[in-house]
Amino acid sequence: MTSDQMRGLSFAAMASAALAAPTMASADFLLIRTMSTQGVPVSSKIEMSVDNAAWTDLEGEASGTGTKVFLSKCDGSVRLKAYKRDRMGFYTRSKPDDVRFCQTPEVVFNDYVRTAVGQVISPDSLGNPKAWESIFGSDSLQATKYADAFRDALGKGDYGYIAIATSELAASLRKAGSPKAAYPFETMALQSTMSGILQQKGVDPDDFQVLDVTPGSDRLTLTPKAQDLLIEYQKTELGLSPTSKELGKTGWTTMKSLAGGEEVKAVEWKLPATEATHFDQSVFAPPPM
Repeated sequence: MTSDQMRGLSFAAMASAALAAPTMASADFLLIRTMSTQGVPVSSKIEMSVDNAAWTDLEGEASGTGTKVFLSKCDGSVRLKAYKRDRMGFYTRSKPDDVRFCQTPEVVFNDYVRTAVGQVISPDSLGNPKAWESIFGSDSLQATKYADAFRDALGKGDYGYIAIATSELAASLRKAGSPKAAYPFETMALQSTMSGILQQKGVDPDDFQVLDVTPGSDRLTLTPKAQDLLIEYQKTELGLSPTSKELGKTGWTTMKSLAGGEEVKAVEWKLPATEATHFDQSVFAPPPM
């Protein structure tokens, strides 16, 4: 066999091997969107498993439409799973075991339904300037400030910030004689505080019920399990004494210890008397199912 023939066979073998080798999708950006069954964006964490390895949290850049991540490969060997519960406890997945395979340009999880808290107040409306304009007026910079602050804190999971902000809003409304308007914000403050504690303690929020309906009423309150965890956190992490008036309550020391809690200025969330007196809580209510 001549040298030319040998080279011809080598090239043929190389070409055959290249065709037989498995193909891999090139590295690219992927947009992961999590939303409710009604199409409302939901802020939730994502897990990833590559080549059937253990599930790990996937970090990315949060945006108004989802989470943008950069992956070294995106094919059938990359599995994605959204958390059963969103960051704040407003939504839970109706099909929590469903996974998606990586496929650009986007992967969508759209099976989130409202929890009990999500039926009391709408996180989407809290970040909507139009909702706050109904409180402060269309020309008010305060409306934009409130909406931007909530949208940013909800997106980052700043539980302490949200807990303090909603607690101050609730206090302003109670002082103005509007306990009904205060209730959704009271509930959100409880939920935010406990969500932050779950994060600090490394407890999986998917299987931990924070709030339940109080017997004989329709108001949500901490479950006994959540109450026990709150007290344990306050004693072991914050060093509160057994005689502390804050023990077992979601007070200032507890809220400020959580993400974003040191950044919020409580005075900025005290509603003026006029706005508190004429507050229309219906603009923050979730839309009909």
